[in-house]
Amino acid sequence: MRSRAVRSRHCHRAGTSRTGIHIILEELDEIFEVTIVNLPAGDHFKPGYVAINPKSTIPVLRCQDGSVLTADEYVAGTFSVADPVLFYVAFWADKLKIVLPATVTAHERRMLGRPAVQRVLREEGYNPALLGCKT
Repeated sequence: MRSRAVRSRHCHRAGTSRTGIHIILEELDEIFEVTIVNLPAGDHFKPGYVAINPKSTIPVLRCQDGSVLTADEYVAGTFSVADPVLFYVAFWADKLKIVLPATVTAHERRMLGRPAVQRVLREEGYNPALLGCKT
């Protein structure tokens, strides 16, 4: 059963740095609401957003207790923000046909096997079965 520790998540559009945080929330099995912040329009500098996150950075989690977590504060046990960040790098390197070290491609394959990663990719319009290192 999903917990209700996270109330909302503010982020930019799909395929950006939000993907890593989305994966972590899925790994934690959290229920959350997404609010898209329009960076080109400067929404992250508007008073409403600055009241939530004075750093004006994306993404941010606002928890039920009112606390706010920014990208450098997310940790899920041994699964940290570094895992989806590395996955994100490998994901785009694969699309751009950039050859990465074997350890990175192995990490990408492990991440693609995670149910939370598969859910996020499907939600963002990708077919996980068609992704991954082809080298």
